[in-house]
Amino acid sequence: MSARRAEREALEDRLREEALKLARLLLPSWDALQQARVWTGLPFLTADLMRGMEAEGEQLRRRQAELQAHPSWNLPPEIAREQAQADAQRLRDHQLALLPLLQACRAHPRFETLRCSGYGTSRYSASFWRMSYYLDAQAAAELCRSTGKADWAALLHDYEQAIEAYGVLEERLRDVRRPAAVHPRHEWDEIAQRLQRLSEQHLDTTRSRLVLAVFKGGELWERLRLTSLPPAIRVQAEAAGLLWDQLEELRQLRAPE
Repeated sequence: MSARRAEREALEDRLREEALKLARLLLPSWDALQQARVWTGLPFLTADLMRGMEAEGEQLRRRQAELQAHPSWNLPPEIAREQAQADAQRLRDHQLALLPLLQACRAHPRFETLRCSGYGTSRYSASFWRMSYYLDAQAAAELCRSTGKADWAALLHDYEQAIEAYGVLEERLRDVRRPAAVHPRHEWDEIAQRLQRLSEQHLDTTRSRLVLAVFKGGELWERLRLTSLPPAIRVQAEAAGLLWDQLEELRQLRAPE
């Protein structure tokens, strides 16, 4: 790494630290949102940020209400766990019952070719004088014999149904394995923790956008220079601005590294 590049990266790190300090001063809480917009002129600092946070909070609280209505809510944890394990076993048994058909079809080297070509349907276009036509017919007959199906149409129908059912069962298995299925209070507690952190997390995200705006420079710096800021914010803005100016000068140098 060249000396100039190392210097630039060091300046970027320092500017990032000072910009974050400035962002925290400009936006110490949601109560300061409107004032921060006046000081910076940044268009994204609107009440929509708070509305988005509130909407997320409402969604989380609805989920908590659903969990409280869960049949296992008042069950002892060990009983709920046993119930979830029994439900999972039943779902796995249903999946296992579908596997022989799925595996028998997929084991045949020509099965996917038949499906893709539309064999047995109006999509099938192979001419009867071509070898592929007879190979397809032979493969379809072999598959019907191995799976015990009356004809190819019945086999394809049952296969598609089995595929769909297997996917539905897999989704239900994922639900059963979720914390709420073991005991809904576990997920409820996790959501409660998220709700406690929600406001600060959204504030941190907004401050990160402020930091990016500081790095971008331009109109933001002009606005901060012309705005009457509280002394502490003015000092911090000047410190960050000095670093930004130094970094910009370094960027303007065109000599090769």
